Amino acid sequence: MEPPKSELLKDFVEWSSSQAFHRWISERRWFPTGWEASVEITDSLLLETSGQAASGIVFIGAGGERFQLPLHLSRERPMVGEIDSFDTEIGPIFFQEGELTESYCSALFRLLAKEATLETTGGKSVNFRGPPITMLSPPRPVTLGRSSNLSIIVEAKTRTVLLKSFRKVERAAREPLILGLLTEQGYTGAPTLLGSVTAPDDVCLVEVLSYQRSDGDLGSHVVNRLVDLERRKAPADTWTVFGKLGEGLAQLHRSLGASDRPRFAPKTLTRHDLDRQIRRALEYYANSRKALADGSPPSRELRDLLESRERAIRTGLEDLRRAEGWPCIHIHDDLHLEQVLMSEGEPFFVDFEGEPIRAPKEKWERNSPLRDLATLLRSLSYVKHTALRQLLGAQAHRQELRLAAEGVSEEALRRLTAWEAMQREKLTTAYLAALREVAPQLLSAEEGEVPVLLQAWELEKALYELNYEVLYRPDYALIPLCALPMEG
Repeated sequence: MEPPKSELLKDFVEWSSSQAFHRWISERRWFPTGWEASVEITDSLLLETSGQAASGIVFIGAGGERFQLPLHLSRERPMVGEIDSFDTEIGPIFFQEGELTESYCSALFRLLAKEATLETTGGKSVNFRGPPITMLSPPRPVTLGRSSNLSIIVEAKTRTVLLKSFRKVERAAREPLILGLLTEQGYTGAPTLLGSVTAPDDVCLVEVLSYQRSDGDLGSHVVNRLVDLERRKAPADTWTVFGKLGEGLAQLHRSLGASDRPRFAPKTLTRHDLDRQIRRALEYYANSRKALADGSPPSRELRDLLESRERAIRTGLEDLRRAEGWPCIHIHDDLHLEQVLMSEGEPFFVDFEGEPIRAPKEKWERNSPLRDLATLLRSLSYVKHTALRQLLGAQAHRQELRLAAEGVSEEALRRLTAWEAMQREKLTTAYLAALREVAPQLLSAEEGEVPVLLQAWELEKALYELNYEVLYRPDYALIPLCALPMEG
């Protein structure tokens, strides 16, 4: 298909070399802190142009990684949405992140329905494959939470779909193949892949997924409920949702571990596998220490707290070696509560692309299903701290800092920690009981090692979280830091 022509995208690419653009992109939730100095536009793709407006994608290189930025551009100021602008010789150009506009989404869906192939400015082919979709209402953001990507709900004539764009783009996209495996296994607790936009080297830019109606992500739901109970001083209720979540996770792992195809068949963890996990966790530690050392005085204070834990961290990670010989499969690999929807009382798992700052090859490594459980347990800690921050505002920082520095919990934090302990027990018990029933082959005969292994994988995950937070959300770095072991 002959690509459309427009000066608007060209003007944006030219503006991207300015300091104003560097400041703008540094404020995006999906862009790593401190990488703006290395930003450059590497390519662009115009989807559609109409009068004084255009929709397209610019491809960005920064810090050795690749990103995409979908855009809607116009010479007339849009009526709705978050709007930015830059000046040209003939007047301002207004721009918005594309997926949040009807114009960009409509252009994308028209190309999907035509199964079109467009060429980028640099001559690379981008393929659009998907069902005909006619939008009935404006796109609505969903599960933005801790995700670095952007997902929106689109109401269409025949179905409701989820349009998911990957801000960081990479080869060998994991999620489409994982969702294909789950569909093959007859698993209904995850989205079905309906269409996609792909670039060379097996790079997935956009997915069109089946949308499951729900009350929103479980993380937000639990935080809101917990804060409400705390404010009313109401007694804790039964929180049956965590039992359901444990059972649902076991069913997910059963399906992920049921294929005998070489790419997906279960294996066993080797000493080499576990050495690699320990080395990677220590790299997270080193990356975080360096980033905190380069920051402001508060950051250097966190660096000092982190360095004081190095020996305990190294000792705790050694416990991962106890998993040698345990079964390993392709797991979810980034399973926090904001990656879970509750639909008609049952968990529905989303976002299978793996941890954002892991290399593509690493995302295809198999691991113990217990690692997913440990990640969910870490997510309960995030719920606790998020609730604390909503309840106490700026005062929460003092409680978190004291917990990180002295291991001391004050009143509000003690109550929330007691709640966390109860839900951890409920989730773990339900998961292990269900896994013994539906997929006992995924547990080792040495089940007595489970508590120690969960603790070790929680430590490894907390180090990953710290590395992620100092890059993307420095205000959250105290949360994983509070989870790291202290000497003695």
